[in-house]
Amino acid sequence: MKIIAYLKSTMRLATALFLSFFALAVILGLGTAGYSYWQKTQAKEYETAKNWTSDLNSILQFSLNARTKMVDGRLYMIVTTDSLPPYMKYQIIAARQDVTRGFFLNFVDKDGFKIFSKSIPLSSMTRIVDSKGEAIGLSFETDEYMDVATYASLSKLDVQWNLNTEAPAAEVKAETSQEAGPDHCAPNLTKAERLKRLSTYGTLRQTGDGTYSVGYRTVSFFTYDNSLLNCQ
Repeated sequence: MKIIAYLKSTMRLATALFLSFFALAVILGLGTAGYSYWQKTQAKEYETAKNWTSDLNSILQFSLNARTKMVDGRLYMIVTTDSLPPYMKYQIIAARQDVTRGFFLNFVDKDGFKIFSKSIPLSSMTRIVDSKGEAIGLSFETDEYMDVATYASLSKLDVQWNLNTEAPAAEVKAETSQEAGPDHCAPNLTKAERLKRLSTYGTLRQTGDGTYSVGYRTVSFFTYDNSLLNCQ
């Protein structure tokens, strides 16, 4: 009888423990699901692109703009400049040998503490061209992991740079006119004529989908109609 009573007591204890653990699992599951739903709800508002602007005209002669948004736990960012001053042509050439030249984007919170930083080498930026094929700015695009709470805390964009804004005009002329030849970036040229002019600088190589290069000179076309995308 004692054994039977002991077994019954053990069974009741085991049942109580099972029910306790089951209830705890349900509570944790509901809590996790609720938190996940809350995160997704909070994240939804950050899927709308936000604009950040840093006015650098007094020093660099242009403004730097960033557009950001959060999608599925990733930060997407497009960075552009609204113009391309003459001295920047020298900087772009110099950046081929000095990868430290570029911009440092620092996003800070409302108290001024740095929360997120992104280094953008000048050599990784592409030129923005107008309908005439003339460079009017620079562009850079990236995406990387970031949680919603971190993104939500970003309040202001501060920009630092490593550029020489006083490059001598003679150096610019010497660098840009080196091995002078027909201008493959001239406006209103057909694709065939651009590639013909580009090939006068050396062996023409296709380095990407719609992109062709000779040394540091490159030209890119939209693949759907062969119109000019980028030229340098």
